[in-house]
Amino acid sequence: MSPSNPLDNWTPPAELVRPLPRPVRNTARGIGSLLLALVVFAAGIPATVLLGRLFQRQQADSRRLAAEGRETQGAVSRLWHTGSKSDQLHVAYRFTANRQEFSGDALVGRQHWNQLEIGAPIAVRYLPADPARNYPSADPPSAVPPWVAYLVLLLAAVYAEIRFFNLNRARRLLARGRPAPALVTRSESRGQARRGAAYTLCYEYQLPDGGTRQVTRHTNRQPQPAGSVFCVLCDPNNPRRHIVYPSRLVKLAAR
Repeated sequence: MSPSNPLDNWTPPAELVRPLPRPVRNTARGIGSLLLALVVFAAGIPATVLLGRLFQRQQADSRRLAAEGRETQGAVSRLWHTGSKSDQLHVAYRFTANRQEFSGDALVGRQHWNQLEIGAPIAVRYLPADPARNYPSADPPSAVPPWVAYLVLLLAAVYAEIRFFNLNRARRLLARGRPAPALVTRSESRGQARRGAAYTLCYEYQLPDGGTRQVTRHTNRQPQPAGSVFCVLCDPNNPRRHIVYPSRLVKLAAR
């Protein structure tokens, strides 16, 4: 006698057996996802404006220091490096201007940094009207590229679009999706991730044409063990598009 197929006696959840479209509303998580998308996109607009203004100010400072700046000799007061690979090299220095002592620090190139030591002389360019605005003569500061401002806005828009897309897809499939049983073929822990435990879930479900769709998904929720059966909702026009039921973003609403 062949072992029974766990999908043979599967029936869809009773709440899904109702006329289409099913009434849908967002869960608290879905509402939070929508609000987060709006906040990120809204924050991207002033961030873009501020970065644009920063670029203009840095450009103006560079032009003024190049045209009006004076050079003097200072002394290195500190050397250090930062970055995951210690690839950001810093120097701090002191110099005298207008009979007062000023200090500064800057990122410098590796070749220049290797030639420096505490107490060694260093050429400094400063603005006579405001000596606090200065930099090592051998390493002029680089301005924030203007495209960075537009990149921030683009990333904010893409992030918001992904959130909107996922929410709208979940709403559409819960409203009109075809229920289908999914069989867990593999379920295992992947250790720890940024948000806690991480798992790998592999499952398969049958397509209307008789074929099978196999899916591998990474999740931070402990999945069901291998051999378990759960429900997915498939797009009637493209059954390879689906969501796991119940969704964390949307839920059925009472009529």
